[in-house]
Parts: sequence; C-alpha cells; structure tokens
Amino acid sequence: MMDFYRLVFVCLIYTAKVFVNSTECKDSATTARKVESCPHNVKEWNEAAARKGCKNISCNSSSLEYHCVINAWGNETIEVCAPSLRIVGSVCTEYNQGGRRIQRNEIVPCEKCPPFYFSNESYKYQECYKHVKNANVSYTLLEKSALMGTESTTQEITYSSSLLTSDENSSQIITIIICVLVGVVAVIIVFTVKQRSCANKIWSLFKMTNQKEQNLNPLT
Repeated sequence: MMDFYRLVFVCLIYTAKVFVNSTECKDSATTARKVESCPHNVKEWNEAAARKGCKNISCNSSSLEYHCVINAWGNETIEVCAPSLRIVGSVCTEYNQGGRRIQRNEIVPCEKCPPFYFSNESYKYQECYKHVKNANVSYTLLEKSALMGTESTTQEITYSSSLLTSDENSSQIITIIICVLVGVVAVIIVFTVKQRSCANKIWSLFKMTNQKEQNLNPLT
C-alpha cells in the first residue's frame, strides 16, 4: 500500500510541473512591451499582428499569436507574442509577466465576455481595455488632489496585490486541484480494496461456521 501512495505522490508532482510549464514561453517575454492602446477591431488587430511578426517566432514547436491584453494589475495594456489560450469564465485576458504566459484575469470584471473565447481575440471585448483607462484617470486625479492638499472625491480603483494572479498562485491552485482529484481516486481505490477484503473475511467466516455446524450435526 505504501508503494501505491508513493506512486500517486510522484505522479502528482510530475503532472503539476508539466501542467504549469505547458503555457509558459520564455521567448514571449522578449516580445512584451507596454502600449498606449490596443486594436479596436479585426482590421487594426491584423495590422498590428503583421507589424509584430509573431508568426515568425515559435515556442515548443508551435508558432506564437499576436496578443494585446491587460497586465495582471489591470492598469496597463501589453502587446506580446504568446501561445493562444482558451479563456474560460467570462473574464478578461491578461499577460502575466512573472509567469511569462497568457492567462485569465481574476480581478477585472467583464460583463460582455462570453463563457469561453480564445485569448488572441481579445479585441472583441473592449470592456477590458476601458478598465485600464479608468484606472489611469483615477490615479491622475488622486495625484493632483494630493498636490493641492485637498481630499479627493474620486473613487480609487484599487487592485489588491494579494489577489493578483501570479505565477506562484496559479501553480498552487493547479496543484491543489490535481491533489484533490488524485486524492479522491486514491480514497475510492482504498475503499474498494478494503470493502472486498472485508467481504472476503465475512464469507470465509460464514463458510467456517457452516462447516462446523455440519461437523457437529452430521447427516444420518
């Protein structure tokens, strides 16, 4: 039984490492740069993609796609070549510079984002870019009010750093999910084995009792 648990643990660690690193691309980090705005439609998107030349860059034997998305803090727009990713959960797409990957943003809301879409089609959801503009306006007004020595009546858009989707947080979440799944499977297997063992013991006891009764009361 110890060998089984050891095997499960090794598989868990290996799977977590493979899954976490599967979307990371070191080459994409060299193409990332801050831009003032992102394309508003497919025409502008195609023009920007042609200028960026992402198709000429490969990562893990696959070509990269042009992206223009928000950063993890939601206060900048980043232009980058990266693998396309399916974004699930009606959220904005972000480029995580620490993890060097495209991923879903857990902070910035997106009411018009569909349940899932591909990250290289972010131009369809301009709502995500508007949050960047609002964040910059709030910051500017707060800065001006501080210089004037007056209290600002502007509502500050604060993105808590503890909630940022960093590489470490993503890895922990993925590992926890895999741990739970493997744990459930392990519990089911152990329960099944013990149940069969218990059933075999009961059956053996029943046979022994029946045999004793037959020996005590032989048929005439």
